[in-house]
Amino acid sequence: MFILTIQLLLLPTMSFATPLGNAPAAEISEEVYSLTDIVTKRDVYDKYIQDINTHSKKNKPVCLTELISFVGTRCPGLKPFHDLTNFDGKSLNKGIMGQIIEQTLFGNKPNCISEADLHALGIELKILPMKLLKQTKKYSHDRINTKERTKLSYAGCERTPTTFNDITDAQIFQDTKCYKKSKYISYIGYISLEKIWKTLNELLNNKILFITTVDLGSLPTELKEEIKVDFVKIQTSISEKKYTQTGQKSIHCHRCGSKGASGNRALGFTPKFTLKMITHSMGIDIEQKGRSMWIREDSL
Repeated sequence: MFILTIQLLLLPTMSFATPLGNAPAAEISEEVYSLTDIVTKRDVYDKYIQDINTHSKKNKPVCLTELISFVGTRCPGLKPFHDLTNFDGKSLNKGIMGQIIEQTLFGNKPNCISEADLHALGIELKILPMKLLKQTKKYSHDRINTKERTKLSYAGCERTPTTFNDITDAQIFQDTKCYKKSKYISYIGYISLEKIWKTLNELLNNKILFITTVDLGSLPTELKEEIKVDFVKIQTSISEKKYTQTGQKSIHCHRCGSKGASGNRALGFTPKFTLKMITHSMGIDIEQKGRSMWIREDSL
């Protein structure tokens, strides 16, 4: 059985930054939060997230174990959710990490609810693996980019075309169940110290870089236009039964489950488009060379 204790792990020295730009670090509020208020009141939620980011900036960086300890001091109502014995014996993959973050930071235990994770706020929680690219002769600074797509929701099955009706019947992406569930996405960006987690302690040693909330309705016009164009491509490919994600650069309809053999597909944001959204949300710049995109580590 694994019960999380308020004890920091010994960490290798690393020099990450956090997503508050180069401005002086804000002061962490002394407020003690109610868990009910965090998950039902948007102004309280935003302040709670700001405190997490400020704490991360001052501790450059913060591992998940330490962050869990911190939120326990700010929200005593979360402490019962810091008992991780319900994860004993489970394979330690990204999905489990997401469940642990959802449980320990937001008081949500794994469930099968079809609504947004924080349904009272309409906020979907997504963990976002980031890749650290160290300084080289070619690049004078460390860079960070997104490692993978953001899976949003199940789209349908190629073997049963009517399962795509929610997509094909929609006039625009905003009419779909997927959009309504994911209009607000809180991304928890992290860098993993290991490719494979053998123990729960290794998983909890991951470095949390930022938490930022993307509002799909407030994206810049050019990003909304990219989604609009790609959604039409998705609808066309489904209608013609030529299922593909080729040429879809923002939102795409990708294969999922059993390495695609099942014929199941999901809607998701591509890694580069995800990077565009989170940098807009955080107010930082993207650098680009050829087809490569990244964030300067020192700009976070």
